[in-house]
Amino acid sequence: MKLWKGSIEDAVRAFKNHEARYVRGESFDVLDWKKPGTIQHWVRMVFDHEREDTKAVYITGDLGEAVVYPTCPATLFGMARCFTYKRSDGLVDINECYFLEKVKTASHLYDWGLEEFKEDLCERFALEYGQDGDHAKLDEFFEDHCDSFFSHVEFDNCVRFTNYEAELDIKEIFPDCNEWIWECGKRVSNFVVFWLVAMRMAYEQTKEMKDGEK
Repeated sequence: MKLWKGSIEDAVRAFKNHEARYVRGESFDVLDWKKPGTIQHWVRMVFDHEREDTKAVYITGDLGEAVVYPTCPATLFGMARCFTYKRSDGLVDINECYFLEKVKTASHLYDWGLEEFKEDLCERFALEYGQDGDHAKLDEFFEDHCDSFFSHVEFDNCVRFTNYEAELDIKEIFPDCNEWIWECGKRVSNFVVFWLVAMRMAYEQTKEMKDGEK
């Protein structure tokens, strides 16, 4: 699943002045990740590791909520090592697809965008018709149904055409589009990206506490 352009970098910038307060307990650990004096972009995580068969991570704060059932240790260190990593150039990266498999419920997981919808259709067109394929019909579809004052493409947890002609026109270009078009324009929510980047950056601040990690 694709991310919004620059979303990891946006999270790193938003968190540049954040400080981690990580309190470890026998049954629960608690992370408060925030810039002192403000709750903007504040993330709170409670790590429930009291029992191996009920371990869970609860995310709350200024960036939405989620409940995660990880297979890795339910601690900041376990989660950061499982779902995030540092690239060879030192930049933060995330394993969002694996993380999403472990999310039980959340306020935000995916979002859709019109420009991303067009981007995905262009990629699909190149895949089916080649880089040198005649792009005129797709450009006409964009002009008639996406670039007008009233777009005929809307998103409500999937792609929805509000004009019958738009649906006919896209099927003329992609006869099999019903099999895949519902995912076009879909991106992992920035909330998910921010949660994972928060894990990594808080881990980097507090990893000297990792002695005795299970």
